[in-house]
Amino acid sequence: MSDMPETYAASIEAMHSTRTAPSVADELGPFLSARAAYDALEQAVHELGRIAGEDNDIMVKAFDITVREIVYIEPYALLFRGVNDDGQHAFVLCHFSQFVARFIFKPKGAAKREPIGFRINRAPR
Repeated sequence: MSDMPETYAASIEAMHSTRTAPSVADELGPFLSARAAYDALEQAVHELGRIAGEDNDIMVKAFDITVREIVYIEPYALLFRGVNDDGQHAFVLCHFSQFVARFIFKPKGAAKREPIGFRINRAPR
């Protein structure tokens, strides 16, 4: 750094030595994970449940499966568990930015509404 002017060298040194303001990654962190998408899915199911009433079933369709459980896998993945149109068990694992989900309510098929499960799978530390 001997070729640099003193003020430039000092500003580089200050930049590397302390960090007083939060970085863009720090500020956007909550939005750059699957947690925000997971929370939005859960909220949409609960809101639709209030609108649909007790005499309707709530369905989530994603990746051509009827979803029975949504699992958030820290920090970037969502696992959708359910059945495909042929009635076979199906799982889809995706990056949080790659899914599109549809929320549907229809007249109840069983005596009791079958809930959609939500689970958080914490990454090992």
